[in-house]
Amino acid sequence: MARTLGLSSGNFNYNLGLAYFQAQEYDKARLQAYKARELGYELDGLKNLLTQGRQMAGSAADRQQAARRSRCGFI
Repeated sequence: MARTLGLSSGNFNYNLGLAYFQAQEYDKARLQAYKARELGYELDGLKNLLTQGRQMAGSAADRQQAARRSRCGFI
């Protein structure tokens, strides 16, 4: 049924990620951004929001984790 409703589309995951970002659920937002990209949804808006948010509020440990992720090619 989820596929019938389009719930496995990159567009859905991207928009769900935006909703999680607005709710300050950043880990969930990041996961949805990753899923959207895996499904071929290439808009960078959510990725940019997550990157900016990490730069503004990240601790040293958060920055190290972010650096490891960026070496893997994704936020």
